[in-house]
Amino acid sequence: RDSRTLLVKTESATLAGETWSDGEYTNILNASSRFFLRRLPSGRVLLIHNEAHDFRRNLVAKLSEDDGETWPWSLQLDDAENPERSISYPDAAVDADGRIFVIYDRGRNTCREILMAQITEEDILRGVLTRQDSYSGRIISKAPVPADQAKYESRREYARKWRAEYLEKL
Repeated sequence: RDSRTLLVKTESATLAGETWSDGEYTNILNASSRFFLRRLPSGRVLLIHNEAHDFRRNLVAKLSEDDGETWPWSLQLDDAENPERSISYPDAAVDADGRIFVIYDRGRNTCREILMAQITEEDILRGVLTRQDSYSGRIISKAPVPADQAKYESRREYARKWRAEYLEKL
């Protein structure tokens, strides 16, 4: 298993995806987290990912006009001050007007928040929010604190230890 924190690119010769090329590293940083990738109605490719190597922070939206060979346009959607407030698991949808709705989580085990951004391709092209209705980092859901915090923390600690032991065996 390779520990480089870069996205890997692979291609399929057919739409059915019956065969795939060998994966190759790109120069795109990624903090071992899910990313979002799709072609927009304009023909550009949208990539939303954590542009970091240390922990899940610096969530950015990028655009490519050459099928992902280069990513010249970027817009920061959110950043995390520390690993306890990590941001990850972006997903997105595009409406008929071209608005891009992005959801992601922050502090899965601490803040327990789901956030939303509403952006446009123009925002990404300029690197800043340009429209009055564009926004980022809006909390749309927040889970309550567990009733029995001590029991919750005990389970979290057990899960952390189990993960560490499991990863050592790999």
